[in-house]
Amino acid sequence: MKKSLVLILLALIIVSTMVSGSLAVYTTSQEITSGDISAKLLIFEINKISGFDQSLEIAPTESYTYIFNITNTKGYAVSQVAIDATITVSLGAADGKTAIGNLVAEIYSDGVKIADIPVTDGVGSIDLTKHFDLTAETFEYEVVITWISSADDNLYMGSSYGSVLTVNGVAVQGDVNEGGGGEEEEDPDPLMKQISDYLFQNRYTIFNTTRNFTIYYNSNDGVTYKTGVGSSSIANDLTHTMENQFLSSIPAGTTIYIYVEQSNRNLRILVATEDVMYGAEHYYDKTVDRNDNVVYVDYNY
Repeated sequence: MKKSLVLILLALIIVSTMVSGSLAVYTTSQEITSGDISAKLLIFEINKISGFDQSLEIAPTESYTYIFNITNTKGYAVSQVAIDATITVSLGAADGKTAIGNLVAEIYSDGVKIADIPVTDGVGSIDLTKHFDLTAETFEYEVVITWISSADDNLYMGSSYGSVLTVNGVAVQGDVNEGGGGEEEEDPDPLMKQISDYLFQNRYTIFNTTRNFTIYYNSNDGVTYKTGVGSSSIANDLTHTMENQFLSSIPAGTTIYIYVEQSNRNLRILVATEDVMYGAEHYYDKTVDRNDNVVYVDYNY
């Protein structure tokens, strides 16, 4: 009897094991993956505009102007992070020479003097700071070097004397200004430069021709197309494009003159309050090559 009971128990254990092993349960696995995580771009450029590529000979009482700009753009790309930039402008001795001791240097922006470089015996430097938010911005500077005449002018006439201007820039990631921080806002660029910058930035959608054209816009009379070159439809399209940007806000009776000169190599845009050919007092004149390098810039605000 006991033997039969043991056999029955063993059979039940075997059956139970077989049943539990043959019953399946639902299982599933899932996975999600993010898009690529890549680094934002910090873009900061210092560009020579005028004077830096020429060797200079200077005499007592003479002056020479160097022009450069700083920007958070490269081509059509704009820095994806805010920037705090420090620009060091230095006047010092050329390689293997002693600095010309009678030189002094002044720095201008938009035609306004913003600083003197503190110079001793022709050597000195100054730091300029500029903040960039996330919009495309370019700031232009002029450095005026002047030889202040003195009794020792002849001392610096030898070949062992020579000076050089150097501009260095360091850009670090900064915070985006949200506004309302209590800081006084800088004056906007003059209207001439605002229009010029806008036209250059939008030239591929505005200038659908390689021909030249001239436009007069008066706040009282609207657009007047100057016949002889280009297309009147382009002039009118340009005016409509700019209407909400600038032209509707100019003082009554003001005439805006826009001259566009295009070639296979360069694009020139001249913006003035009157015809610059007849002595406009306020204008911004800029030429870039097809690689967006500045070839020439001149202005009078």
